[in-house]
Amino acid sequence: MHSSIQVSRRRGRRGLALVTAIMLSLCLTIVVASACLQTVGELKLSSTELHYERALHMAEAGANAYISRLTFGSADYACLPPLHQYAGGVAPSIADFRAGVASGTYEMVPYPVGSTDGYFVGTVGRPGMTATVVAIGASNGVIRSVTLRVSQALAPSEIDGTTTLSPPGDYVFYPITSFTAQNNVIVSGHAGTNGAIMIQNNVVFINGTLDLNGPNAVLIHQNNCGFTKVVNPDPVLWPTVDEIALKLFPNSGATAPGGLAYLATHNDNTAIVRNGTSGSAATTLYLENNKTVRFPSKAGGSNYYLTSATFQNNVAVTLDNSNGPITVWFGPSGGAGGWTGQNNVTWTKTANDDVNRPVTFYFGTQSALMGQNNFSCNIGLYAYNKVNGFPIGAMQIQNNLGFHGSCVANTITAQNNASFGNEYFKPRGAYYYKRYFWSE
Repeated sequence: MHSSIQVSRRRGRRGLALVTAIMLSLCLTIVVASACLQTVGELKLSSTELHYERALHMAEAGANAYISRLTFGSADYACLPPLHQYAGGVAPSIADFRAGVASGTYEMVPYPVGSTDGYFVGTVGRPGMTATVVAIGASNGVIRSVTLRVSQALAPSEIDGTTTLSPPGDYVFYPITSFTAQNNVIVSGHAGTNGAIMIQNNVVFINGTLDLNGPNAVLIHQNNCGFTKVVNPDPVLWPTVDEIALKLFPNSGATAPGGLAYLATHNDNTAIVRNGTSGSAATTLYLENNKTVRFPSKAGGSNYYLTSATFQNNVAVTLDNSNGPITVWFGPSGGAGGWTGQNNVTWTKTANDDVNRPVTFYFGTQSALMGQNNFSCNIGLYAYNKVNGFPIGAMQIQNNLGFHGSCVANTITAQNNASFGNEYFKPRGAYYYKRYFWSE
């Protein structure tokens, strides 16, 4: 009897041990499973956080690339995103952006090339002296956006170590080497020169000072001339047209030159409407006797390239800047061509918006604007270049010509009831966009 009780007790202890072992195993299994689940969850969280951060980096990369595009122009480079303005002046929500990508409304720039991730970027409204840039980044389905408000500022020295791209002073009128005028000529606005001003017979400078900049600046005047003179010790350094063109359209190798040479083959000339007809890529214009010519614009700006243009006898020139800026370049560098208008030639701008939709003419040639006999225009003109180190860019107007715009030229000659002024512009390439507000 005693022996059977002992056997029963031993069996009970073995059963308890087995139950305990099973419970311990179950507890360990639960612990291991929990640890695995936690690890998987943390890995998922880490992956999500990775894509969350990467989507932000994508958006920032897109914003920076777009600012570079605004700064240096519309050269065709894969690293620069296309210009885009959000419809209705409002950037899309994340949900609308997802739907827009699916429908093809928004085509992301892949980053890196070949990736399914990337960014989309555009501006709210039209860029001018300020721009609101909204960039949207995507990484593995995660989408984030950033908004940058940026402004144009003077180009820092590191953009170009040898050329001052941002002349000081808000100059409406600047003959760099010389200005010769006589017989009832009026200059309205802040004016200056690095060279000689020779005026006579009722030539007056109004609504600003006449700055004589540098040691070679002199003023010679007689017979009822009016001005407020300011003498400054240093000349103003202006970039050449070649430098501005290369800044906006850089070289991309020995076989792909930039600057004016690039514009000679990459321009919007086929859009010019000559007496009702468009489609010609010709770089010369000659119109007379009541003919018309129209330069249309497009979003982001239009660039036209001419070697010469001659208009006479009641020709009407329309600069249709309703959709964006218009820039007309004259080349080749050092060429003899220019823009000649005489006998009741009129220029008309569609939109008087010289901040967001300016009309600017750049002359890299020997001659610039030659106008006479009831000729009027309203543009920004820049005619300063160099050939073998010697400055070029001559402007001549006479006989009731009204130049209602800003002009910078190497030499300017005016006589017989000519007038200048009323607007102000800086050369393109003289600004860069500087970030001053960022938000997500």
